[in-house]
Amino acid sequence: MSDDRRHLLLIGIGAGDPQQLTLQAIDALNRTDVFFMLDKGQGKDELLHFREAICRRHIAPDHDYRIVTLPNPPRPQVPYGAQKDDAYRAIVAEWHHRRSAMLADAIQDSFLPGQTGAFLVWGDPSLYDSTIRIVNKLSSTTTLNLSIDLIPGISSVQMLCALHRIPLNQIGESVLITTGRKLQQLIDEDEYQLPATTVVMLDGNSVFQHIQRDDLMLYWGANLGTEHQALISGPLKEVTPRALAGREEVKTKAGWVMDVFILIRQKLL
Repeated sequence: MSDDRRHLLLIGIGAGDPQQLTLQAIDALNRTDVFFMLDKGQGKDELLHFREAICRRHIAPDHDYRIVTLPNPPRPQVPYGAQKDDAYRAIVAEWHHRRSAMLADAIQDSFLPGQTGAFLVWGDPSLYDSTIRIVNKLSSTTTLNLSIDLIPGISSVQMLCALHRIPLNQIGESVLITTGRKLQQLIDEDEYQLPATTVVMLDGNSVFQHIQRDDLMLYWGANLGTEHQALISGPLKEVTPRALAGREEVKTKAGWVMDVFILIRQKLL
C-alpha cells in the first residue's frame, strides 16, 4: 500500500554542540530526503553552517539528501519595555502567518508524497520555538497531507545547568521559565516576588541588570556548546558587570549571541 503523505520531522539538535544529538535524532537525519533551513541573514551565518555541519557529520555517506535554504522573514520589532501583550501577540501572529505561507510553498515544491522533510530546531522544539505552532497550522492544509513527528533535543536550559553543575529545581520549590520581556514587566511592578528558581530566555536586554536584590545568584551562559561559549556565575550584584561585558565580547567574536540565565535565591542553595 503506497503512502500518499508527506512526512515532516522537527528534530531538536541541541544548543550548539554536534555531540549533543540523541540517537533518535541521528536516526531521523538518516531518513530525511529534504532539510529546510532558514537563513537569518548576515551576522547569523554560523547558525546555518552549524546545521549543515550536523548533516555532514551524522548522515551516512550513502544517504542522498538535499538542503533547501529559505529566507527567514524578519519580525517587526516593538520597542523594548513598550510592548503590550495584545500588540505583541498580533505582531507574532502576523510573522507566523508569513512564515507559514512561505513554508507551505516550499514543502509543496520540494518533496513528494511518501518522502520525508525535516527542520533542524535549535535546542528543543518545545521550548520557546515557533516551528511547532507553524507546522501544526500546515498540518490542516489538505493539499499538503502532512504527517508530523517531533524529536526532542537538549535545551540550553539543560546545558546551562550541566555546565554550572546545579539542579534546576530547589527542594520542594517551583521553577519559573519566562522571557526577558515578561520578567521586565514583573520588575516594573512596585512589589514583585520571584520563585526559588527563575529561568530567563529570549532576553536581548540583559534584564538581570535591573534587579535590585541581594539574595540572588546568577548563572549565565552565552552561545553554549560553541567555540565562543561563555559562562559566569556568582552573587547577582557582584557578577552583573562581568556578564554584561561577557555578552558583548561573545557578540563581537561570534557575530551573534544567544544567552540564557538562571536566578536562584541564595538561602535555598
